[in-house]
Amino acid sequence: MKKNVKATLIVPILLVCMTAGLWAGDVAVFKNLGFSPDSRYFQFAQYGIDANTQNPWVETFTVDVIKNDFTTGGKARSTFPVGVTLGDDGLKALLAHLEKYGPQRTKWKLDYLQQGRPIYFRVTGEANTADYDNLQVLDYKTGRNYTVNLKKTITPRGSTVSSSFFLTLEVKDKAGKVLGNYKVGNPAVVRAGVQNYTIVQMILTPNERSVIFVIEREENDSQGGVNLRTMVETVTLAN
Repeated sequence: MKKNVKATLIVPILLVCMTAGLWAGDVAVFKNLGFSPDSRYFQFAQYGIDANTQNPWVETFTVDVIKNDFTTGGKARSTFPVGVTLGDDGLKALLAHLEKYGPQRTKWKLDYLQQGRPIYFRVTGEANTADYDNLQVLDYKTGRNYTVNLKKTITPRGSTVSSSFFLTLEVKDKAGKVLGNYKVGNPAVVRAGVQNYTIVQMILTPNERSVIFVIEREENDSQGGVNLRTMVETVTLAN
């Protein structure tokens, strides 16, 4: 089933205290940390509260959008052994982390104010009717239509699991002319312990020549629960 999705949707905020009981793991919050002026580099963070230690943690990733790969030295992680309070989602860990690693952003000329333009958000309240693996996203600003299919392979391995995925993307202009077909991601990359993938955001780079796909991963943790993590895949459009 394919569904039409408006470019501007409101995403419900899920508090950690609500999701902990559902997942018996921890839920990472995705944060767009901006692009470089030429849209070549993109940085994002994921942060949260570790379900086992109750310590806030954060990871930041800098991506070469053209190569669809991390930059050299573009990954960093911090964990802080401090207490948390009700409703604490780990934002304080992100702020402390950026105080330490923020100056490195000048290497890639990253700008918090260059956020790109979102054209799709997953709305979690539609879970009973939505098909999140097959999307038709209409960009109301340009009239372009993005048809996205997420292809995943889930392989049970005894009591655990491994998986891989890739995306197919077809872009049409407002008259219906096909502008390009793309394969996004590498299905040869097999991730141990990951049991599912879901597209949660699509972001156009500031120059609108590339698309950032934000993917949510469901990962098994050591205590038998499921942690939610985020990753990105990028593709540069021919037209």
